Amino acid sequence: MRYKVYNVGSGWDGGWILNHEIVSNPIDADVITFPGGSDIHPSLYGEKVGSRTYAHQALDEIQLEYAINPAYKDKIKVGLCRGAQLLTAISGGKLVQHFTSHNGSHRIMINNDPENQVLVNSLHHQMMYPFNLDPNTFDLIGRACDHKGLAISTSFYNGEDAIIDMPKDKYGYIEPEIVFYKNTKSLCFQFHPEMMSWERNPATLTLCNELLNHYYAKNSK
Repeated sequence: MRYKVYNVGSGWDGGWILNHEIVSNPIDADVITFPGGSDIHPSLYGEKVGSRTYAHQALDEIQLEYAINPAYKDKIKVGLCRGAQLLTAISGGKLVQHFTSHNGSHRIMINNDPENQVLVNSLHHQMMYPFNLDPNTFDLIGRACDHKGLAISTSFYNGEDAIIDMPKDKYGYIEPEIVFYKNTKSLCFQFHPEMMSWERNPATLTLCNELLNHYYAKNSK
């Protein structure tokens, strides 16, 4: 598959998407990507601004123009870090406004299989929170973990600076890293595949492309 890609933002490194072609008009695109950056404003998901949230509303407005525009509703949308958080909000989800454990590289577990892990780069203090949604409306594909498949974070805060009761299972707290939202056709990576190289991270980037291919084939007209 060769993808025509439009990136919402000034910079672009499409090296993680195999066989891509950059287009200047989003109408011509198969995929619209939403890059990283500062925090989104919590009003987008119905919360107050926490004391450790640093929102960039001007950037919100730029990205929202593409995220909620009916002209692009049938495009596959790919969110990277901040972009993933914005797409979570427009899909009806919320964010964890602050936590402290994803400040470097770590592993993610795929489909709750401790034997299926890849390494990701991760530098963010907020996190996707899809758990307020009907579980049938999203696929939680990847979650943060250590080498044994166990959760790596312990405390999560909302806009009131109060601790959130995060969902747990036998591996500990569920820390979303890859989510697909069915209603908005949004594939969200909390980490930064665009900052990873094929030479050093072939397994991770192969996974990202396999997911893009799967959801594009499943959701494109």
